[in-house]
Amino acid sequence: MAREYEIPDVLRQLPCFSGLGEGILQELKPFVKERRYLKGKVIFIKDEPCSELFIVKSGSVKLYTISPEGREQTLRIMRPGDFFCGAPVFDAGRYPVSAVVLEEAVLASITRDEFEGMIGLHSNLALMIIHDFCKRVRDLVSLVEELSFKDVSKRLARLILEMAEERGIPTPEGVLIKLPLTHREIASLIGTEREVVSRTLSRFQKEGLIRLGPRQITLLQKENLQKKASKI
Repeated sequence: MAREYEIPDVLRQLPCFSGLGEGILQELKPFVKERRYLKGKVIFIKDEPCSELFIVKSGSVKLYTISPEGREQTLRIMRPGDFFCGAPVFDAGRYPVSAVVLEEAVLASITRDEFEGMIGLHSNLALMIIHDFCKRVRDLVSLVEELSFKDVSKRLARLILEMAEERGIPTPEGVLIKLPLTHREIASLIGTEREVVSRTLSRFQKEGLIRLGPRQITLLQKENLQKKASKI
């Protein structure tokens, strides 16, 4: 089970709070509330008024959008230490995506008014947040490039490598990845169809790159999968 962090620990993990001293983090603690969410719980829907910034303490949350034709595109999986909805909190806008709990989660939240109050008390927070937003813009540009210019094999290979890096468990045979995602959710994340994901995973297994199991993947040949992910 993922460790549930104390609220100052969660703030310390975020880039926009990491440079603050212990005294300031303790001072900010009353601004932060936390709630537990069961798997499958919808936290908010796209275009609802945004009132809170969320921080993942444990579990995972999927951010996604649905096209007018009903096709779902997963934009990001948020894990412990990640935060989301910073931008719409700043501009008093609406949620640009929807959010649903993938694994039972504990989320810390800060309301818009409280967040503005925190910045009023510690103005250097604003600069740190701008730096973090710039990184997120670069990440979105990378996502657009992935979906526009790389084929499914490359995108899926890269996703497996990212999951191995983020949550992989070393074993004598390779890196074990316990999947919080179904094949349909993986397809949504990399912009394809469930059947294509299943076929591509099966091909990777036949090539000896991975071994498939119930809701898990064992990465057997990291270097060869890296070549597939970067192959032109």
